[in-house]
Amino acid sequence: MTRDKRIKLARKTSTPPEVLVELSRDKDDYVRWYVARNTSTPSEILLILMCDDNKDVRESSEKNLSRRAMITERHAHYQE
Repeated sequence: MTRDKRIKLARKTSTPPEVLVELSRDKDDYVRWYVARNTSTPSEILLILMCDDNKDVRESSEKNLSRRAMITERHAHYQE
């Protein structure tokens, strides 16, 4: 698969989780970076990407997880 196609898949929120898991192991930093930014990437994968060699991948996965936690917290607050 070409780099462009892998990046396109990594960016799409409709990409199946199992494909995002595979792309999270890609040798290309940009592919992993897009996986880390994707709101559909499973949290377990984001936790792994937080230990990536690439700083941008680590920071993006951390931001993605933080955003999810904030949304969950707000949702719980409004449910009270």
